[in-house]
Amino acid sequence: MKQIGTISLVLTLLFGGLATSLIAATLPASAIQRVLSNDSGTNFATRILDDLNAVRTAMGLPTVKLNPYLTEAAQNHAVYMIANVYYNHDENPLGQGFTGVTHADRIHAVGGDTSIPTWEIMTVDESDPHAIIEEFLNTAYHREPLIAPEATEIGVGIYGSAVVIEIACAANTMGYATYPYDGQTNVVTSFYGHEIPNPIEPFGAARSGQIITIKTPYLLEGIDVTLTNSAGEPIPFFKPFTASNYWHIIPKSPLAYNETYTVSVTFTPWAGSDASKTFNKTWSFTTESDAASYSQNNIGIQLNGTYITVNPKPRIMNGSTFIPLRGVFEKLGATLSYNAKDKSIDIIKDSTTIHLQIGNKTATVDDKPITLTTVPFTDMNGTTFVPLRFASEALDAAVTWDAANWTAVIHSK
Repeated sequence: MKQIGTISLVLTLLFGGLATSLIAATLPASAIQRVLSNDSGTNFATRILDDLNAVRTAMGLPTVKLNPYLTEAAQNHAVYMIANVYYNHDENPLGQGFTGVTHADRIHAVGGDTSIPTWEIMTVDESDPHAIIEEFLNTAYHREPLIAPEATEIGVGIYGSAVVIEIACAANTMGYATYPYDGQTNVVTSFYGHEIPNPIEPFGAARSGQIITIKTPYLLEGIDVTLTNSAGEPIPFFKPFTASNYWHIIPKSPLAYNETYTVSVTFTPWAGSDASKTFNKTWSFTTESDAASYSQNNIGIQLNGTYITVNPKPRIMNGSTFIPLRGVFEKLGATLSYNAKDKSIDIIKDSTTIHLQIGNKTATVDDKPITLTTVPFTDMNGTTFVPLRFASEALDAAVTWDAANWTAVIHSK
């Protein structure tokens, strides 16, 4: 199947992230408050760097290096987010630990170079660094700066469950980038909209196949795309769209397991010395096997004896297992509603009413308070995570942890 995409300018897509209301801070910030990374954060940053460079090398892109100023700016913002329970790219001058309104302000505040283009991406996830890079790469907009041919340096900040990455794009490089990249294996088959902005929402889809991205060294008004499987059969996809000169191709349905797909993109630049010339980029990748075993980075959920699929997946942080609230509780037959004003969630299951608030350990079940083992949190994509035991405490479900098989086992009563 061939489709032609048209160019679009979406100003809000450059950095992504959550838009939530600010919780009042307890300390004024009349001056810059600088927070330095500790040894643990340095090791974490190195692991992030190594995983990212492994991907960039496989793509044929130059590697990037850690920049201390970007790292300090990222660390400062991670501290700010946790201190204020406020997960956004901007900071409020009245917030505790304020170091700059925008990410560029924060880089400038620590002495970094703001004359070059920079990006900021973030998540609330203190799990394995490899899983964090995978999480970013399995999106549309958050993957862009990580695979940018012109990227040269990064900074990584971690504090509590907050992870912030700053990316500097200083190289005069106008090359190609494709993701999944040519020859890549074990590619995730599906995308469930776990990104803000959600790239599949305009198409009215709740899930799709893995997003395919191409960046060319040219300005384009449109691209001509062919997507086929190993049998040469055409795969339907939504109309390709662009953001920051990255073109995204989204299959309408999840891709098949253990299948090789070929992408062919033909395009004609409208400006520059190659204007009116026609070019083509063709590459292939292979998806993951259906038989992938569960692990620390691929936690399973068994509900009443049957494995269920939720996305995002559960996470292990600081020794505790967190499950995606909506994904699991809707499978249990509950209905959920969110109040943006106080960041609270109401859950109704049969005759039981549950009320909880992001960042608050105390919840109520039929107006009776219960104390959670750890506070619920919301990641960069707007997904709320709660401790696994919350299913037991809130709905009187039987909950166990199958450590040998990395599986959360829930039996509803």
